Amino acid sequence: MSFGLMRTSRRLALAALAAGLAGTICPAVAHAQDWPNRPVTIVVPFGPGASNDTFTRMLANILSKQLGQPFVVSNRPGAGGFIGSQAVAKAAPDGYTFLEMPSSIAGLKAIMKADIDPLNDLAPIALMARAPTRHGDQRRAAREDGQGVRRVREGTPG
Repeated sequence: MSFGLMRTSRRLALAALAAGLAGTICPAVAHAQDWPNRPVTIVVPFGPGASNDTFTRMLANILSKQLGQPFVVSNRPGAGGFIGSQAVAKAAPDGYTFLEMPSSIAGLKAIMKADIDPLNDLAPIALMARAPTRHGDQRRAAREDGQGVRRVREGTPG
Protein backbone atom coordinates (compact mmCIF):
# COMPACT_ATOMS: atom_id res chain seq x y z
CA MET A 1 0.00 0.00 0.00
CA SER A 2 1.47 3.34 -0.95
CA PHE A 3 1.77 6.10 1.62
CA GLY A 4 -0.65 8.33 -0.32
CA LEU A 5 -3.30 5.59 -0.38
CA MET A 6 -2.78 4.98 3.35
CA ARG A 7 -3.26 8.71 4.04
CA THR A 8 -6.44 8.75 1.92
CA SER A 9 -7.76 5.63 3.67
CA ARG A 10 -7.08 7.22 7.05
CA ARG A 11 -8.96 10.38 6.01
CA LEU A 12 -11.90 8.31 4.80
CA ALA A 13 -11.90 6.33 8.05
CA LEU A 14 -11.87 9.55 10.09
CA ALA A 15 -14.68 11.04 8.03
CA ALA A 16 -16.74 7.86 8.33
CA LEU A 17 -16.06 7.65 12.06
CA ALA A 18 -17.04 11.28 12.61
CA ALA A 19 -20.24 10.79 10.60
CA GLY A 20 -20.99 7.62 12.52
CA LEU A 21 -20.26 9.24 15.84
CA ALA A 22 -22.61 12.05 14.97
CA GLY A 23 -25.53 9.99 13.73
CA THR A 24 -25.38 6.23 13.79
CA ILE A 25 -25.19 5.47 17.48
CA CYS A 26 -27.56 8.09 18.80
CA PRO A 27 -29.88 9.82 16.30
CA ALA A 28 -30.54 12.63 18.78
CA VAL A 29 -26.84 13.46 18.67
CA ALA A 30 -27.07 14.00 14.90
CA HIS A 31 -29.31 17.01 15.52
CA ALA A 32 -27.22 18.46 18.33
CA GLN A 33 -24.95 21.26 17.20
CA ASP A 34 -22.70 20.96 20.24
CA TRP A 35 -21.58 17.32 20.05
CA PRO A 36 -19.31 16.47 21.62
CA ASN A 37 -19.75 18.75 24.58
CA ARG A 38 -17.85 16.50 27.00
CA PRO A 39 -15.11 13.87 26.79
CA VAL A 40 -15.72 10.81 24.61
CA THR A 41 -14.42 7.39 25.66
CA ILE A 42 -13.12 4.82 23.19
CA VAL A 43 -12.72 1.42 24.84
CA VAL A 44 -9.97 -0.85 23.55
CA PRO A 45 -10.68 -4.40 24.72
CA PHE A 46 -6.99 -5.31 24.85
CA GLY A 47 -3.99 -4.17 26.87
CA PRO A 48 -1.90 -1.06 26.29
CA GLY A 49 0.66 -1.32 23.53
CA ALA A 50 -1.29 -3.68 21.29
CA SER A 51 -1.54 -2.59 17.66
CA ASN A 52 -5.23 -1.71 18.00
CA ASP A 53 -4.43 0.35 21.12
CA THR A 54 -1.72 2.29 19.29
CA PHE A 55 -3.96 2.95 16.29
CA THR A 56 -6.88 4.02 18.52
CA ARG A 57 -4.66 6.43 20.47
CA MET A 58 -3.54 8.08 17.22
CA LEU A 59 -7.16 8.32 16.08
CA ALA A 60 -8.27 9.72 19.45
CA ASN A 61 -5.60 12.41 19.24
CA ILE A 62 -6.76 13.46 15.76
CA LEU A 63 -10.45 13.47 16.77
CA SER A 64 -9.67 15.49 19.91
CA LYS A 65 -7.95 18.15 17.84
CA GLN A 66 -10.63 18.23 15.13
CA LEU A 67 -13.68 18.17 17.41
CA GLY A 68 -12.37 20.17 20.37
CA GLN A 69 -13.10 17.64 23.11
CA PRO A 70 -10.92 14.92 24.66
CA PHE A 71 -11.27 11.44 23.17
CA VAL A 72 -10.03 9.19 25.97
CA VAL A 73 -8.75 5.68 25.28
CA SER A 74 -9.68 3.23 28.02
CA ASN A 75 -8.07 -0.21 27.95
CA ARG A 76 -10.39 -2.96 29.26
CA PRO A 77 -8.53 -6.21 28.53
CA GLY A 78 -9.67 -9.72 29.35
CA ALA A 79 -11.54 -12.75 28.04
CA GLY A 80 -10.37 -12.26 24.47
CA GLY A 81 -11.87 -8.78 24.25
CA PHE A 82 -15.18 -9.66 25.88
CA ILE A 83 -14.66 -7.55 29.04
CA GLY A 84 -14.29 -4.31 27.07
CA SER A 85 -17.08 -5.25 24.66
CA GLN A 86 -19.44 -5.95 27.53
CA ALA A 87 -18.59 -2.61 29.18
CA VAL A 88 -19.52 -0.73 26.00
CA ALA A 89 -22.67 -2.79 25.36
CA LYS A 90 -23.90 -1.97 28.88
CA ALA A 91 -22.90 1.73 28.76
CA ALA A 92 -25.55 4.42 28.38
CA PRO A 93 -26.44 4.82 24.67
CA ASP A 94 -25.60 8.52 24.73
CA GLY A 95 -23.03 8.68 21.93
CA TYR A 96 -20.07 9.12 24.27
CA THR A 97 -18.76 5.56 24.65
CA PHE A 98 -17.36 3.62 21.70
CA LEU A 99 -15.54 0.35 21.17
CA GLU A 100 -12.53 -0.35 19.00
CA MET A 101 -13.91 -3.71 17.89
CA PRO A 102 -11.68 -6.16 16.06
CA SER A 103 -13.54 -8.74 14.00
CA SER A 104 -12.57 -11.51 16.43
CA ILE A 105 -15.08 -10.15 18.96
CA ALA A 106 -18.00 -10.92 16.65
CA GLY A 107 -17.62 -14.65 17.31
CA LEU A 108 -17.29 -14.51 21.09
CA LYS A 109 -20.91 -15.44 21.80
CA ALA A 110 -20.48 -18.65 19.82
CA ILE A 111 -17.65 -19.83 22.09
CA MET A 112 -18.50 -18.20 25.44
CA LYS A 113 -21.45 -18.14 27.79
CA ALA A 114 -22.28 -14.46 27.57
CA ASP A 115 -25.08 -12.10 28.46
CA ILE A 116 -24.37 -9.86 25.46
CA ASP A 117 -24.30 -10.57 21.75
CA PRO A 118 -21.67 -8.38 20.07
CA LEU A 119 -23.43 -8.63 16.70
CA ASN A 120 -26.77 -7.42 18.08
CA ASP A 121 -25.75 -5.26 21.05
CA LEU A 122 -23.04 -3.22 19.29
CA ALA A 123 -23.55 -1.17 16.13
CA PRO A 124 -20.70 -0.90 13.61
CA ILE A 125 -19.77 2.66 12.70
CA ALA A 126 -16.79 2.53 10.36
CA LEU A 127 -14.08 0.26 9.05
CA MET A 128 -11.01 1.85 10.54
CA ALA A 129 -8.23 -0.34 9.16
CA ARG A 130 -7.38 -3.41 7.15
CA ALA A 131 -4.44 -5.58 8.05
CA PRO A 132 -2.87 -8.48 6.19
CA THR A 133 -2.82 -11.82 7.93
CA ARG A 134 0.11 -14.14 7.58
CA HIS A 135 0.25 -17.74 8.68
CA GLY A 136 3.58 -19.28 9.57
CA ASP A 137 4.94 -22.71 10.26
CA GLN A 138 8.04 -24.24 11.77
CA ARG A 139 9.65 -25.48 8.60
CA ARG A 140 13.05 -24.18 9.56
CA ALA A 141 14.74 -26.10 6.76
CA ALA A 142 12.82 -24.06 4.20
CA ARG A 143 14.30 -20.89 5.61
CA GLU A 144 17.83 -22.16 6.12
CA ASP A 145 18.77 -22.93 2.56
CA GLY A 146 17.40 -23.06 -0.95
CA GLN A 147 17.40 -26.87 -0.91
CA GLY A 148 15.05 -26.79 2.08
CA VAL A 149 12.50 -24.82 0.06
CA ARG A 150 12.65 -27.46 -2.70
CA ARG A 151 12.28 -30.34 -0.20
CA VAL A 152 9.24 -28.73 1.46
CA ARG A 153 7.61 -27.98 -1.90
CA GLU A 154 8.16 -31.52 -3.16
CA GLY A 155 7.18 -33.12 0.14
CA THR A 156 10.47 -34.98 0.52
CA PRO A 157 11.93 -35.21 4.03
CA GLY A 158 15.12 -33.34 4.69
